[in-house]
Formats: sequence, structure tokens, C-alpha cells
Amino acid sequence: MFSGKICLSPVQNSNLREGKTVCGKLEAYAELVIAMKKKRLLVTGVSGLLGDHVAQQAIEKWHVLGTVGGFTTQLPIDVAITDFSDPVSIAQLVDWESDVTIHCGAISEGRVCDQDPALAIKVNVDATEQLARAVTSQGKRFIFLSTDLVFDGKTAPYDEASLPTPLGWYGRTKAMAEERLLAMPNTLVVRTSLLFGASPRGNRSADERLIQQVNAGIPAKLFTDEFRCPLAASDLASALLDLAESSETGIRHVVGPQCLSRYAIGMQLAKHFGWPPESIVPSSIHDFPGVRPANLCLTSTRPSLEAQIWPLEHWFLGQSLE
Repeated sequence: MFSGKICLSPVQNSNLREGKTVCGKLEAYAELVIAMKKKRLLVTGVSGLLGDHVAQQAIEKWHVLGTVGGFTTQLPIDVAITDFSDPVSIAQLVDWESDVTIHCGAISEGRVCDQDPALAIKVNVDATEQLARAVTSQGKRFIFLSTDLVFDGKTAPYDEASLPTPLGWYGRTKAMAEERLLAMPNTLVVRTSLLFGASPRGNRSADERLIQQVNAGIPAKLFTDEFRCPLAASDLASALLDLAESSETGIRHVVGPQCLSRYAIGMQLAKHFGWPPESIVPSSIHDFPGVRPANLCLTSTRPSLEAQIWPLEHWFLGQSLE
């Protein structure tokens, strides 16, 4: 077998940005050729819950570039440290020339958005628009992750034609970004709901936060009158990668098949993990300050996806009882 070196010039290898010739053994060359044939996928926020699951599932088929901020990723992908409050930092992502961008990155904590609406608009709206315009101007595809919180919870169920009526700043910024994106070609807005599953930091999903609270001995007060359509982050990631290879544009809702109260969700977790009954305490949205949307159940009028979105019981099957 040939054991010498193969050299690639920048003309042969579009991954080379410095204009240098790279040499290596045949095995490395073969890996590089395979990588060159893969389409490029940009996933923003790969150190977050959803971005991590998207990148994990995409690695085999796509050449993945992920953006990170203050927390990095252990995935074997290309990584760009990006500040989405800085237009110069965002502009550098365009040089990567992705075929598809899945924009998961955002300020997603409602409390943070309410405390600093200007920053939330800069990151969730202006940065999204800048990146989407750059991507779509190259004729490439842009998928934006939005939320059921663009609705006020008064007239559920909501489908893709329902008009946004957000209550908090997180939902407002997502609705503002949606409006700007829907005026652009080759863009798809995907609205989703509460996500379950493992995150890189271990504290990003609905179940991780609840587990941490219960393990600390703090009873979880969960609303009996707030309803969502929870789903596993891994299921949503599969759906997003299916949509990445489609030509679908506009708005699509991708949520779990069950509309459950937060209390019902908590009780399912308690039963699965064997928590004592007093670990989950029923409460009402009216017992807390501020205004919360009561019913954010979403439906979809779009054709069914190839990816399966399972109910929570199916997600539980893969979870440890420890």
C-alpha cells in the first residue's frame, strides 16, 4: 500500500483559507476528500441544548461549523467564537460559506430579556437579520428557531397562520425577528416548545432544571394552568436536519404531540424517577407576579415530517433512573 504523502493545493481544497499547500498521508487525504464532498452546515449556539443535538446528529452527513460564546463544545466540529452582539463578529461567519444555516443561538432566558430589552433586540433580532441577509444573499438556506412564546396563550391552539401576540420580551424579540425573516427568500421559521434532554452544561433543558431543584431538596411549584407541547431536543434536531434538506419556507410548528400542563409534566418526571409526592407542588400562574401565557399549545397545518416527534413517555425510555 502507498504510504507516502499526498499534497493538496488551495485550489483543490476549498477548506484552505490561508493559500497554503497541505501535505499528509493517504489516510488523511481520504478523510479530507470525504469532508470536501459534504455540504456545509452552520449551527449557531452549539454549546446550548438544541444546537448541541443538531450538531451531534449532523456530523456524519454534514461538514459542521458551530458557534460558541463563553462556553465551548467537545464535539469534533469546526468552532467559531462568535459574539452575536457584535456585527463584525457575525460578518466573519459568512466567510465559511455554509450551504444551510440553522440558527439556534439566542438570549433565551425570559428574565434576561425583560431586564435588558435593548440587548435582547440586538442579539435576537438584529443579529438574526444580519446573518440571514448575508446567507440568503448567497442563495443559501436559513432556518430560524422561534418559540411558542410569540403567542399570549388566550386563543390556543395556534397554527402557522395565527398572528403573534407576545407578552414578554423574549417572545417579542422572536416575533420581531420572524417578521424580518419572512420578507427574505429561502428562510424557514420553526416554532417549538419546551425541550427535554441532555445539554452540554447540564442545566439547560426543562428536565435538567427540575431534576437539579428536586435533588437539592427544594419542592418544585409547577403550574396546573399553563400548557405547553414538550418534546425531546433530539427529536427536534432530527426534524431540523430533515428541513435543512428541503426547500420549505415560511413558518412551521414542530412540537410534541401532547399538550400538557407544567404540573402534569412534573408528575410524569416524578413517577419516572421515583421522587416523593411532595417534590412536586401544584400552583397557578395567578400566584406569581407578572403575566404569563396560559395555553401555548401549537398545531400544524404543514405536511408531516419524516422525523418522528415522540410523546414524553418515549423519551423516558432512554433515561436513567439514577
